[in-house]
Amino acid sequence: MLSAREEKFVLEYLIDGNGARSAVSAGYAPGASARVTACRLLARANVQAAIEQRRSVERERLRIDRETVLSGLLHAIADARRNEDVGGQIAAWKEIGRLLGVYSTERAVVSLPEPLAGRLRAMEALTDSELLDMATSQSSN
Repeated sequence: MLSAREEKFVLEYLIDGNGARSAVSAGYAPGASARVTACRLLARANVQAAIEQRRSVERERLRIDRETVLSGLLHAIADARRNEDVGGQIAAWKEIGRLLGVYSTERAVVSLPEPLAGRLRAMEALTDSELLDMATSQSSN
């Protein structure tokens, strides 16, 4: 279940995928902390599930699947080639590569022992200014 602000974040995120802008629009603090908030929200399983559920509904409504998208991009490449539009060809090929996971990196789930997990949770709870103070005091030593 999502809170009202999380729900607003999800709806805003679906517009353009900009997490920081979505966080601010949902009522979270602006500035650098908006990026941190967006990252934290996007790491939550319930937020990810809500985003995927809404994307799935839109794909069904528009009758769009992976094959349709890839076919459209291949037609766009052919059109760009006929029009000698090298930039259009490159953009379409980049999108195909992205869709097929050519550029993706592997993600690993790591379990931390409790002492480290507790320290990580404590650091995640720090404000931006507290983190900046910590970083600057470490670098001056």
